[in-house]
Amino acid sequence: MLWKSFACVLVALNAVIVLADDPKVIKPEEAAANVDQEVVVEYTVKSARILDDKNIGFLNSEGDNKNEKNFTAFITSKGMRAFKDVRKIANPGAEFVSKRIRVRGKIAMYKSKPEIKVDSPDQIEVVKAE
Repeated sequence: MLWKSFACVLVALNAVIVLADDPKVIKPEEAAANVDQEVVVEYTVKSARILDDKNIGFLNSEGDNKNEKNFTAFITSKGMRAFKDVRKIANPGAEFVSKRIRVRGKIAMYKSKPEIKVDSPDQIEVVKAE
């Protein structure tokens, strides 16, 4: 009986440790307060832009990327290649616009606005409607 109790305690502790390692989910307007933190930002992509000549992309939380409230998932050249090669998605902008997504990564500021650099498609997931 003691062995079963000990096993249950170990399982419970492991679950707590795993949960503690998961980054917190925040809204785009909370991103600037979490610079240099590993987080998950959940939002609906209201505008997107792909610069084919530079092989980069932007998934914005606002219709106007110059809006001071805008948060951006910046898809790097490495990320764009991975979307094309691994996920067979040539245009992540078209794929994610109007969808609710979660972007995982470290918040950085670029031109006074928060962003997460996306180097892998695994950093973005579509949130399923419940």
